[in-house]
Amino acid sequence: MTDAEQRPLAKRPLVWALVAAEAAAATFVAATPWLRAYRLGALAPLLAVAAGASVLVAVAVAVWWRRSPLVSYGCSLAALVVLLVVGVSHDASALVQGAARGPSHLLTDTLPLISPRSLVVPAVLVCWVAGAATGELLCRSARTGAVLAVPVAAYVAAYAVSSGAPGTGAGAGAVLLALLAALAVTRRELEQADRPRAVVEPAASATADPRSGDGMTGGPGPGGRLPRGALGGAAFASLVAVAAWLVVPGLPGLGKAGTSLSRRPATATALTISPVEAIAALRDDDPTAPATTMFSVRTAEASSGYVAVATLDHYDGDTWSFDRTFEPTGGRVPPPPAGIPSTLGPTVRQRYVVRQPLGPSLPFVPYIDRPVEVQGLTLDEDPSSGMVAPVGPVRAGAAYSVTSRVATDTLSQLPPASGVAPVESGIDSQLPANADADLTGTLQYLGRLTGLRPSPTVQFLQAALAAISRTDRRIDPAAAPSGRDASGRESRGGTSLAEVIDATTVARQATPEQFAILFVAVARALGVQARLVTGFRIHAPGAAGVNSEATGAVPPGSYQVTNRQGWTWTEVAVAGEGWVVADPTPAQTTTARSIPPVAGAQTTATVAPPQANALPSNGRGGHALAPSTPVRIPHQGHLSPLWAVGGVLVGLLALCGAVLALVVVRRSLRRFGRRRGAAGAAAVGAWLELLDGLARYGIEPGPAATTGEVAELAGRSYGPEMAEPVRAVGNLADRAVCSTHSGVDGAAAETAWRTSMRVNRQLRTRLSRPQRLRAALVVGRHPARPTSRRPRNRSRRRAASGRRG
Repeated sequence: MTDAEQRPLAKRPLVWALVAAEAAAATFVAATPWLRAYRLGALAPLLAVAAGASVLVAVAVAVWWRRSPLVSYGCSLAALVVLLVVGVSHDASALVQGAARGPSHLLTDTLPLISPRSLVVPAVLVCWVAGAATGELLCRSARTGAVLAVPVAAYVAAYAVSSGAPGTGAGAGAVLLALLAALAVTRRELEQADRPRAVVEPAASATADPRSGDGMTGGPGPGGRLPRGALGGAAFASLVAVAAWLVVPGLPGLGKAGTSLSRRPATATALTISPVEAIAALRDDDPTAPATTMFSVRTAEASSGYVAVATLDHYDGDTWSFDRTFEPTGGRVPPPPAGIPSTLGPTVRQRYVVRQPLGPSLPFVPYIDRPVEVQGLTLDEDPSSGMVAPVGPVRAGAAYSVTSRVATDTLSQLPPASGVAPVESGIDSQLPANADADLTGTLQYLGRLTGLRPSPTVQFLQAALAAISRTDRRIDPAAAPSGRDASGRESRGGTSLAEVIDATTVARQATPEQFAILFVAVARALGVQARLVTGFRIHAPGAAGVNSEATGAVPPGSYQVTNRQGWTWTEVAVAGEGWVVADPTPAQTTTARSIPPVAGAQTTATVAPPQANALPSNGRGGHALAPSTPVRIPHQGHLSPLWAVGGVLVGLLALCGAVLALVVVRRSLRRFGRRRGAAGAAAVGAWLELLDGLARYGIEPGPAATTGEVAELAGRSYGPEMAEPVRAVGNLADRAVCSTHSGVDGAAAETAWRTSMRVNRQLRTRLSRPQRLRAALVVGRHPARPTSRRPRNRSRRRAASGRRG
């Protein structure tokens, strides 16, 4: 906008403040459906700030600061970045991840989303863009309809995305209609006061309504009263708002929450690992080295003390693995499918701080029992097992909270009369081929130890646990750094069934992994559902080492968990309890040392199992709408500041390019419309095109200036040689509008157009490069096409009655 255009606007700061406040309120109301899609603190104030600041920046730069759209867009982008950093996250990578993955989580997760906070970035972006577009159109466009369309589009988008959340947004839609009606009235009044008269005004304007202040519009002048049509429109809009409030909730499909998409995401198997061996190697890699703190955990309630990392159910006789389909959670983990045992106990709240990430060999995070809610990290979850995996890499210092449902007691603490859960799924009762023959002797061995007949009962399983803990020993690598046992023989802690049986029933000294595998194999041989879990064990306060499973719950408190606490145990399905912990590893240790097995991703001796470990794809969010891509372990560090700055610059350049392309398209459409029609209309269109060009290059005559005055102003600004072609085009336009005898032919109109275009090119060559860029972003404020306004019927009847009188 030029100085001449902005001077009258600046004289009405209170009116512009009212317009900006109405636009900001409409933008915020249009964003209120987002509140149903999230359950995150301070989201409403964040959207309110985004709605108000985006409109205020646009109005301040365009009206009060009097700068070009390029400056306005730059200021708006800078303010948006500040809002995201201050209000959402200081981590640039978290903001990028939230913007990239937020839409897919809104479409595929169970709403409302509760974690992490960066998922609100799409809502803030949409609200800010809507407010900025509304503010720009208020200041730079003459079309009120375009101003009102932006909040409506933003509301429709927010309502559609949040359709899976509880509640409806029909009330917000009604309020939005009422605000838009008020905005239309205020904006029209301001527009009538500030709009200059057309340079070419037909003589028939004298027949307009004599009581109106503007012959062309029929509306009031700057000091006129509020238009009756605007009042009627506001009243009609209010009726529509009330009707929408009452009727919309009762329409089919709008009276209750919609259903979010439920799609099974693709998984990738590019990385094959063995979590059991990875935890064992983490614990026993260098027993002489100081312990490394892996994470700290603070529990608000008592727990079993077993912190899981991975749950495994497939055993091929040598290696344990899992086959999982991870799905987005949005922070709220759904219950397991029907037919799968579910934990029915109370909840335990935990707070974790990662000190040493488990990745890349273990791209998981620890948790207790079955999570029902996770905050602070974006996680994918397998509904059948409750196992969770982060969507992106977890860095040192990352913090997250977990609420889990836990079994009340471990297997040893249950009443002996408890019954095991019926076998409804074969995945947790599968054994490798030819395992029955190997386990027959093991069952007889346990029968002799316990004095009971092996049977699928809780009583026998409890007796087996007690017997193993009483008679066997756990291998402690820290007690014999030489790597050999007391007799000088080198021991090996393999996980094949033959090695497990030999270590636990013959040598009676084994690793936690071997004891757990033995117990799972025995339980499955008896027809009991059992699975292997690997992770860590929390030490009770004052304990010298790892507790016995029979010592009971670990009290609430803060714990530092080290690599020495890596552990593997068993979970058994018990009727009425769900999955309960069964830890057969003895508390007593031996001086033998087990050579730590190497993780499956690094060994060549381990054959990949038939069902390889399936990990969620990290490509584009690892969600249901993302393509299946191989898993890559990205860099663990923060996003480089240089990349963040580069991303902002690229986004700014893309925004500027899009705006420039829009301006070019609009200008071309205006030029095409002005050249259409009869020769006289084309001649007037050439004059309007010339006026827009003069305005772009700094020449803005007053609203009452004649064509001769416009030519004199162009001559004074850019030299006498510019006055004559401007005067020629203006005289032809005057003749086309006012003359009743001398018409304008097509050749003259075409000559006027060539002259107009030549003048614009000559003016452009005389500008500096910044002035050219500013001019390139301006479309023009004069009418898009030459129009003739007829007097209203009421004025025509009054004129006819005057003639009759």
